[in-house]
Amino acid sequence: MRKWYQKGIALLLAICLCQSIQSPVAVLADTENEVDSYLDVTVKKEYIYHTFGLTDDRYSSYQWALQNIGKLWYWDLLPSGEIGKKIRATKGIDIGIKETWSYFEEKGSNREIIVAIIDTGVDTKHEDLKGHFWVNELENSNQKDDDDNGLTDDVNGWNFYDNSSMLCNYGSYDAVYQEYEDDHGTHCAGTIAATKNNGIGIAGIVGNANIKLMVIKALGGSEGSDTGVGNTSSIVQAIRYAERMGAQICNLSFGGEGEDPVLRSVIEDSDMLFVCASGNDGKDMDDTPMYPAAYNFSNVISVANINADGSLAASSNYGVKNVDLGAPGATIMSTLVGDNYGTMTGTSMSAPMVTGACALLYSFHDSMTAKDAKNIVLNTTTSLESLDGKVKTGGMLNVLNMLKATYQPSEQNKALTVSLSTKSVKNSTAKKIKIDVDTKRDLVEVRIAKGNVSLSKFQSGKVGTALTNKKSQMHTVKKSGTYTIYVRDRAGEEQVSTIMVEIKTSLKDKGLVHKSKMSFLS
Repeated sequence: MRKWYQKGIALLLAICLCQSIQSPVAVLADTENEVDSYLDVTVKKEYIYHTFGLTDDRYSSYQWALQNIGKLWYWDLLPSGEIGKKIRATKGIDIGIKETWSYFEEKGSNREIIVAIIDTGVDTKHEDLKGHFWVNELENSNQKDDDDNGLTDDVNGWNFYDNSSMLCNYGSYDAVYQEYEDDHGTHCAGTIAATKNNGIGIAGIVGNANIKLMVIKALGGSEGSDTGVGNTSSIVQAIRYAERMGAQICNLSFGGEGEDPVLRSVIEDSDMLFVCASGNDGKDMDDTPMYPAAYNFSNVISVANINADGSLAASSNYGVKNVDLGAPGATIMSTLVGDNYGTMTGTSMSAPMVTGACALLYSFHDSMTAKDAKNIVLNTTTSLESLDGKVKTGGMLNVLNMLKATYQPSEQNKALTVSLSTKSVKNSTAKKIKIDVDTKRDLVEVRIAKGNVSLSKFQSGKVGTALTNKKSQMHTVKKSGTYTIYVRDRAGEEQVSTIMVEIKTSLKDKGLVHKSKMSFLS
C-alpha cells in the first residue's frame, strides 16, 4: 500500500487496494461491559479507504479560498507527481466568506451544529482549534463507560483505527517526511472551524458560528508509507457512532475503489449529510467511480478541486453524473499537528470547504434536512466555464448564495419523534404513561411535568421530574390531568409532547377507601 498524500512537490497517486476476507468478520468495541450492537459490523470483504491529501507546500501565507485578491501564484500539480502549469490567482474566485459572516451574524439563528471529522486523528490541543470540539456531556475522563455506549472516555470522539480514546498520535512525527500521522485530519478540522480573529493561525469557514467538531479517527498508519488508510469496519463504526452521538454532518475526505455494500447501506440509511472528496486521479468518475463520493444519494455531496484561477485542478477527479460541484482545494493553508500550519492540495481540502459551508447553513436555519441542504448547495453555485461538462452543477461553491436562498422544507425533519400512550395498572387506579422516542441518536434528557408546560420553561431550568434516558419507558401517575414530556437528544434537538390522563375511581374502590378510613377511626 502506498501512501495517499505527500509533502513537498510529490503528488498523490491514485492507488486503491482491497483486502479480501474469506469469512465474515464481526468487529466489537474492546470493553468489559456489555457492548451495544450498533458497533457490531459484519462484512464479507474489507474495502480499503485512504485520505486524499497531495502536498503540504508552505509557500502560501494567506487563504485565497476565503477571499481571493488575485495576488497568489503557484504551480499546478499533476496526478503523476510532476509540476504542471503555473496558476495565477484570479480576483473573486473564492467562496465569498467575508460577506457571509456579516449576513450570518445579522440573520442566522446560530444553533449548535455537530460536524463529525471521520479521518485520521485531530490535534485537539491545537492553539487555533481550542474550544471548537464537541464534548460528550454524559462521559467523564475516569476510565469508565459513563454513558453505556460501549466506549470508555470518549469525551471528544473516538479512535476506531486503534480502538482507543487517543485522538491524536503526538509521537508519530517523521523527520524525513516532516509530518505527523494525524496532519490530514487536523488540516480538515482547521479549514472548517479554526478560530477567527484571535491573532494567530487561520480563520475557519464557520467563523464565530456555534459549530462543534466531533473527532472520529478511522484512518491512520505509519509515516512515509501507509498514512491515512482505513477499512470498511472502522469507517462504518465511525459513521454509526457519529449518528448515535448527535452529528448532523460528516466530512469524508477519503475514498476507495469498489462499491462497498456495507458502507453504501450505512450511508443510504443515515439522516446525516455526507460531504465527500471525489479523489485525485485526474479521472472521469463516471467511468472510474471513487466511493463513497460516487454514491448518488440525496444525503451525499461529491466535491472536485478547483484552482485559484477557477480552473479544475489537474489532479482532481470529475464527472457530470458523480461529482456535484467544485470548491477550492489547491494550496490550502490550515492547521497541522503541534500548533503548526501548512498547505495541502487535493479534493481532501475541497470537501471541508463544503462541509464548513453546510455547517453554516444548518446553523443559519432552525431546522434543516440533508436532502434540503444538498439541494440548496447545488442550486446556488457560481457557474464556471472550466466546470461546464465536468461536474453536475457546472459551478463552484458560493456560501453567501446558500444562506440567502429561500428555504422551504420539502419534508418535516423527523430525526426525533415522540409517541405517548397510557396503560392501566393492575389492581390500582393509577395509570402508566408509555413514552416511545424514535431517533437514531442517544437521548441526554427526558423529563415529565404535571400540566401543559412550554418548551421554554423546560429550557430555563429543571422543570418536572427527571426520567431515564431510555428511548422506551413507562412512568406511573396517580392523578388525572395533563402531563408534558420533554425530550432532548445528542444533537440538541428538543421536543415537548402532552397527554391527557383520566383516572376514574370506581364505587368498589370508593367503598374500600371509606372502610379503610372507618377502621382507622375506630
